[in-house]
Amino acid sequence: MAKANEISEALAALAVHCRPAAMSPDERAMWVAGWVEDLREYPIEAILTACRRWRLGQDRRFPTPGQLEPLVRDAVKPEVRGDALAYEPWRPLTQGEFDGLTLREKARHLRIEAMEQRKAAGPQTREPSEMPDIWFRRREQADSLEAEAARLEQIARTAARSALEVVK
Repeated sequence: MAKANEISEALAALAVHCRPAAMSPDERAMWVAGWVEDLREYPIEAILTACRRWRLGQDRRFPTPGQLEPLVRDAVKPEVRGDALAYEPWRPLTQGEFDGLTLREKARHLRIEAMEQRKAAGPQTREPSEMPDIWFRRREQADSLEAEAARLEQIARTAARSALEVVK
């Protein structure tokens, strides 16, 4: 599937023809990181084909991910389609599955897991001193998961900024 620098280069080439909005370096890094996250599951050939189709189209504005992604999906060869693009609801992952995720996917997974912990803990229905120990453990686990997600998101933002510098 497409690498971050390949997606960044495709976006930079499209930006020559369709200028995106002006952004600060931090905003641009987050913008590129969002695009990379949205498109990385597709082959670079499909992304380049979609960018070409957009460039040759009538709209001179830079596309949103929601506008370009259907063009990318349509450009994916039928033999490439399948489980890689299928939707799968959230579930707890094995350590091996978790290790295979990108930083942003890990952060997202941890945030959902934290939400599940809070849901399992339930609302605070009494004074804190009267709440059961399991409520405190689950809330503490949720706080820990959210802190780790925030740490991973910061690392991903730093990596996106670095990737953007390479593209410039």
